[in-house]
Amino acid sequence: MKYKRLIFWLIIFLAVWLRFYRLGSNPPSLYWDEASLGYNAYSILTTGRDEHGEFLPLDRFMAFGDYKPPGYIYATVPFVWLFGLNEISVRLASALAGIGTVILSYFLAKQIFPSSLKLRKGKASTVNLVALIASFLLAISPWHLQMSRAAFEANLALFFNTAALTLFIYWLNKPRKRLLLGSVLFFMLAFYTFNANRIISLLLILSLGLIYGKKLWQQRKTCLIAAILSFLLLLPSVGFLLSNESRIRFQEVSIFNNLEPLKTSNQQIDWLNNSLAGRLLFNRRLVYGWHFLKHYFDHFEPQYLFISGDRNPRFSTQDVGLFYLFELPLLLIGFYQLVVKKNQYTKFLILWVLVALIPSALAKETPHALRTLSVMPVPQMVAALGAWQVWQVLKNKRFWHLLFGILIFINIIYYFHSYYVHWPTESAKEWQYGYQQAVEAVKRRQNDYDQIVITRALDRPYIYFLFYNQYPASQYWQTRQARRDNFGFWHIDGFGQYTFGLDQLKAGQSALVVAEPKDKPADCQILETINLPAGQPSLLVCEVTSEK
Repeated sequence: MKYKRLIFWLIIFLAVWLRFYRLGSNPPSLYWDEASLGYNAYSILTTGRDEHGEFLPLDRFMAFGDYKPPGYIYATVPFVWLFGLNEISVRLASALAGIGTVILSYFLAKQIFPSSLKLRKGKASTVNLVALIASFLLAISPWHLQMSRAAFEANLALFFNTAALTLFIYWLNKPRKRLLLGSVLFFMLAFYTFNANRIISLLLILSLGLIYGKKLWQQRKTCLIAAILSFLLLLPSVGFLLSNESRIRFQEVSIFNNLEPLKTSNQQIDWLNNSLAGRLLFNRRLVYGWHFLKHYFDHFEPQYLFISGDRNPRFSTQDVGLFYLFELPLLLIGFYQLVVKKNQYTKFLILWVLVALIPSALAKETPHALRTLSVMPVPQMVAALGAWQVWQVLKNKRFWHLLFGILIFINIIYYFHSYYVHWPTESAKEWQYGYQQAVEAVKRRQNDYDQIVITRALDRPYIYFLFYNQYPASQYWQTRQARRDNFGFWHIDGFGQYTFGLDQLKAGQSALVVAEPKDKPADCQILETINLPAGQPSLLVCEVTSEK
């Protein structure tokens, strides 16, 4: 028991340290969604309304017009109240959720895998090796670590999803009402936290019903209460989910809004002279179905999983995959053991993974590390099972222990060095680095100018001026100049004394301008240069006295 507790707490300490070390400065800046989540939490805290003046939204926050689920914003409110509006308070909910998921993975693995898997043989040994390895692999996971250190809604939804499934497994073993109701509550929290989990939560509930229907029927009174609770909690979202706003958001990312497959289908049918065979073989439904399957299986690309990770530099260091290389054989061995030596949870784990990939397969960009985050911690549990099998074979072979230990250590240290040393510098531009410094530079000078004009080059500058000025939401509502495009997105042309877009620069007035070097206005006197961490100029703060 002492060994079990010591190793468990060491893993938790490691998870905490990895997720809190330099949390405010790595990632190197808040990207626009983080700033939006933070400012909306600040607006709720100070006024009870979001940035658009809506009172305590329960179904969605309008934000940029991307209709963010409300979960992360409300989870951030207490941290903004405690620590103020800053990088750490915005990222705390995600970091704590990451630590919580590491803890849950241990207890979930203990329930799923046989309790006879001990660290050592002997009467005093009670440590479940698989559970400990699973939680350790999640604690150091490149995929999970990077998602836990930024304000990604998907990471909080992952915690809720894992909590829901853990409570459900505990309920299967000890059918107590509070466990099942708690599971439903966490499923609904995941539903209200990340768009992909609106699909995942409902599909997982249906999957559990299919797998464990007999057990659920035996406890049908409790299940009826759980169903009523689910229905009541889903009610606030129905209006939004049936609205044009929701449809627009879906069309923005959906493969079914991509006309290329339809064009290809029509061309192939025409090539076969519009024959019955052509209409059957190249039916647009089959073509879209093929695209769905292609996008689905994109997530199993070895390059993506083990070499380079997601193409988006915010989700990956670009030189380490979602998993370490040493996890590849462990995953293969673990999956083999899971399928060949079936236990009562094999179907559960496989369906969990299959369901969690569906929302991402419906989207245009694949593979996508963020939308598939709710796959975890299944891969870590499977790899842990594989590690236990390897341990059983090599436990008396010290040479192989040393060799594998060195290789694993090098793999892990390489990633940590890449992430904590090089990645903050290399990825800074992807995190809109420079806007915070621009806000501070403008604040020092803004009282001396008739006009303040900020470039849109790094996208959505208004949210940074709201965030870093802690601009009162009530004043923002009164002075903002806002418009919506055909896709429902909001564009803020100005508020207060700030104007966004260099095309708004007025001739004949003194102006303070923030611009990229390539867009520097004529007759501009540079007051300050804002550099990226690597040294390249990112933004210029200029004084313009006239514009021809």
